Amino acid sequence: MPDLNDLCDDLAAEHAALDVLLEPLDAAGWLTPTPAEGWTIRDQVAHLFFAETRAVLTKADLDAAHARARQ
Repeated sequence: MPDLNDLCDDLAAEHAALDVLLEPLDAAGWLTPTPAEGWTIRDQVAHLFFAETRAVLTKADLDAAHARARQ
């Protein structure tokens, strides 16, 4: 089983690398198409934010996550 500290370090490094790529974008840059057909950089980042927020909420309260999934 992977070490949780190593996984968190990897995630932090990924976030830092993404920040470097996103920081220089202006409003038009956020609308740049990505290889995912129909998706912009803004769409991709919003998707990542949503997924990671759900992961944090699930970790914080698994019962509530199960209730949300049943809705």
